[in-house]
Amino acid sequence: MFRLLISSLALWHTASAAAGYSISAVSWAPPRMDIFGIAGDSSVWHKFYTGYDWQPSKGFENMNGQCTSGPTAISWGPSRLDYFVLGTDGGAYHKFWDGTAWQPTGKLHEPMYGNFTSPLAAASWSANRMDIVGRGVDMAYYHKYFDGFDWQPQGTGWESFGGNFSSPPAVVSWGTNRLDIFGITPEGRLKQKYWSGDQWVGWEDRTGLSGPFVGTPVASSWGYGRVDLWAVGKNSNLYHKYWDVSYWTDWENLGGTFETAPQVVHQAPNKIDIVGQFKGDDRQYYYKYWDGMQWQPSVSDWSPKGGDFASAPAVVSLGEGNLNFFGVGNDGELKVQVYAGTNWQPSSTEWYSLGDTSHASPAQEGSFKVQDL
Repeated sequence: MFRLLISSLALWHTASAAAGYSISAVSWAPPRMDIFGIAGDSSVWHKFYTGYDWQPSKGFENMNGQCTSGPTAISWGPSRLDYFVLGTDGGAYHKFWDGTAWQPTGKLHEPMYGNFTSPLAAASWSANRMDIVGRGVDMAYYHKYFDGFDWQPQGTGWESFGGNFSSPPAVVSWGTNRLDIFGITPEGRLKQKYWSGDQWVGWEDRTGLSGPFVGTPVASSWGYGRVDLWAVGKNSNLYHKYWDVSYWTDWENLGGTFETAPQVVHQAPNKIDIVGQFKGDDRQYYYKYWDGMQWQPSVSDWSPKGGDFASAPAVVSLGEGNLNFFGVGNDGELKVQVYAGTNWQPSSTEWYSLGDTSHASPAQEGSFKVQDL
């Protein structure tokens, strides 16, 4: 099973004017898909695909809360969902599905504390393990992880990774006991820190000759020993390089006109699908893919996907031959376009509607209600 481990890392950047335009999508196993976003009242909404239909059939599940960031959703395996948001106090908050119910129950969210300036990034390398990283008010990155029993550091503590970053972090894991973190500095340098299995290494500079970079980087992996890194240059082109077990390649220019790195998913090893939004007044999405041998439609060209979107996209693959692109339109509607083996549905430039997110749930009063777990 191959699925996106970085589902919302870049979404917040293009939605900085309104958290409600940020979405995050994830799958815990085929055919299940879950998507989260922020309603007009700043509460969290949720909708999921069962394999037969979307639920709730009308509207969205109301997860409550008052958010200042879009959600970051993650799954470590079947019947487990976790999402993280920032509250009005700048702190991180957490809610999870344990297989039978949402925890904490009701309107409650677990406080993760901290004081952050951008949404958290999250990754999981196995069941009962989650790592989250965020950018603090001092522009350094901070880290916390779940070890299967408790959050570490416990209580209000976060591990400082230092640094001075203008971007939110990008986080990915290519296997058990491995974590890679990337960020862009105010000077446009792209830095990497990684957990090697027994210690933290870095920060190492990955800028090369293609920087400086802008926006938020994206990191992805299709399997053991492989990391793909994506960043936008000053010329607005998307650049890509990858780590393959023992070495980093040089950057390649993939064209486009982006403000921040687009979303990436791997259907299978040696398959890459990319969807993003060009800068300017053209609010549709654009798409490119690696077919195992070459870039399509070409190294520098991108295929238009239609639509008129207020949000950056989210993307999920349920396996080889399947893609699901999501976005919130300027009309507030959550849209989906599906690739099902041989063709795009409803077409390569049309989208199904899944409901109006601007009126996703009744207005909520106050900020998060919290509970220590």
